[in-house]
Amino acid sequence: MSSGESESRRGFTLIELLVVIAIIAVLIGLLLPAVQKVREAAARAKCQNNLKQIGLGMHNYHDAGQQFPPAALPTNPPQPGWNPVGGWGNSRGSGVCSSNLATSGCFGPTWQVLILPYIEQDNLFRQFRMDRPPQEAVNQPAANTAVNTYVCPSDLVNPPFKPVNNYGSNTWSMSRGNYGAACGGLDDAHSFGNRNMYFNVEGRNALMSVRKQSSTKQGTSIGEVADGTSNTLMASEIITSPSTEDDSFGAWALAGANLITAYNDYNGDPPSVPPPARMVQTPNCDASNANPNVTYCWPITPYCDNDHTVVGIGVGDRIFGCGDGGNATRANSRHTGGVNALMCDGSVRFVADTVNPITWFSLFSLRGGENLVDF
Repeated sequence: MSSGESESRRGFTLIELLVVIAIIAVLIGLLLPAVQKVREAAARAKCQNNLKQIGLGMHNYHDAGQQFPPAALPTNPPQPGWNPVGGWGNSRGSGVCSSNLATSGCFGPTWQVLILPYIEQDNLFRQFRMDRPPQEAVNQPAANTAVNTYVCPSDLVNPPFKPVNNYGSNTWSMSRGNYGAACGGLDDAHSFGNRNMYFNVEGRNALMSVRKQSSTKQGTSIGEVADGTSNTLMASEIITSPSTEDDSFGAWALAGANLITAYNDYNGDPPSVPPPARMVQTPNCDASNANPNVTYCWPITPYCDNDHTVVGIGVGDRIFGCGDGGNATRANSRHTGGVNALMCDGSVRFVADTVNPITWFSLFSLRGGENLVDF
């Protein structure tokens, strides 16, 4: 072998190898954000399609019965002790849920259970016994089923809701989803027996109310949407909780746990309708208190004022909430900059976190008579 042949087989030097590795690392660094953006765009599109399917299911339900589904219904017949006004705690698992106790009072199917036949989930719907609550063993297989149409791919995969000790002898849990219907407020039962409360105030009526609709067994008709179906919110997104104990986020078969609201009335009724802008729960922002110096939020959930800034940290919901004790929460998502919103005409729009608070509040009302600016 000649010396020329030996020299021609010289390999890379260490410096050359490091340069190549550095170039590859730079290329990967440039490509990763692009790949992530493509994935998020696909997830956002899938989420929008889910909402369109939900909207189609809602309208098909309306065509069949001339009304949208109510937020929830009692079992048929109602459970012993069922009381949609005084027994609200039982709907979210804080009361004993057992058919042999007179104080049980569990709710029956939710709006998301009722539209299952209209989103190609008729077999799952048939598994529900309407004479038993979802907490009971006979309905647990169905209530723990993950429904793809109810899941946004951008959210994390979190465990089912399973309250500590299950508040009684029965052991139960609930699968979660990512969509909540527009609710008149957090504790909407106040209004059912008191006309001074907000549900009976014009400009405060929304598509859904667990207590009132479960009592009347009636949903909302399109004719009641006087503000126009393209200007009225039907549903939006909810982030699920990583805590098994937190039912305020997306338990689709649990009464009240699949609703969103624009006003957190944990501290009482709003001083006016519409309320001050800083008290409106815009997307991904939780307004928990009328006092700008007080909040019941942990750091992960900022107090919402006009500038969407954190003005204080206090003690409250261990995971996300600011007094989400009535199961309705704000609209929130893991999409960058906002949430997908389903309107009552079936269209889906992306609403930015920076939406005008009063505009967002007005989207919830059925007949508020607001002049909405573009959103």
